[in-house]
Amino acid sequence: MEEGIKRKSVFDMLRNVPTVYPKEVQRLAKYLEENGLGLEGAGAFLKSLESWTRIDREGKEVSYSASWYNQHVKAVKEAVRYALDHAPGLSNGQKWAVEKHLKSLKLKKMPPGISKADRVPDAAEVKILIDKADRRLALMIEFLAQTGCRISEMIGAEVGRSRRQPKVTRITILGKGGKQRDLRCRTDLFDRIRAEFEGKRWLFEHSGRQYNPKSVTIRIKQLGERTIGKGVTAHMLRHYRGTVLSEKLGISKASSELGHSDIRTTKKFYDHTEVSDEEFLSTL
Repeated sequence: MEEGIKRKSVFDMLRNVPTVYPKEVQRLAKYLEENGLGLEGAGAFLKSLESWTRIDREGKEVSYSASWYNQHVKAVKEAVRYALDHAPGLSNGQKWAVEKHLKSLKLKKMPPGISKADRVPDAAEVKILIDKADRRLALMIEFLAQTGCRISEMIGAEVGRSRRQPKVTRITILGKGGKQRDLRCRTDLFDRIRAEFEGKRWLFEHSGRQYNPKSVTIRIKQLGERTIGKGVTAHMLRHYRGTVLSEKLGISKASSELGHSDIRTTKKFYDHTEVSDEEFLSTL
């Protein structure tokens, strides 16, 4: 790193990164500063996390989960790339070297069943989030939890593509990969959203503009940490809905409702059933 760039300015930049992982980025900035490292120290920071332990509910010292580690990997990449874009005086060669280093940082393999991850809320926790949020954020959380849509799909939902019926309203959206599908929510929720946001084009609209998806999910995460002790992101609400759908309606219908192009994706995340010996014998 060139001498013209003060390390303190880099640490300050890291502490002001707009991110859904504020605690993880703060840990990165603290580690680099305490060890006198620049952005190229990201890998060493992640390596240090492998020795971290916590005390579980039974009072035992255990390692952190792969999910926890992967949150830090994502935070590191997001924060360092932000710093690269805003740090003065870095040459293209230096930026390339740091970017190459970032690409070498890999996520840990997750065990099957993401719906069992620590940050996926249950029904009671979703209710707490809705009750504790401000009016507009509460409606967004309720919509995400009821439709199981991605945050980008919620932000892109258009009033003109909705079909209101007495009990259920359908909203046609362009999902992942440009695939068209319908979101469904209760009509009473749809009506409350319309009355609150008064969107002319977008269902969720402020001053004629769409909301920023990153900003919304940061607010949900901060609310979750403050109220239920979980850093719930908007995508975790999708996993909550996927779990409910798969348990109540089965994997096939859950896959269709979530807009998965391949049912194997749904099975990987939400199918936790195993055949018992009694069930096996009953089929013979």
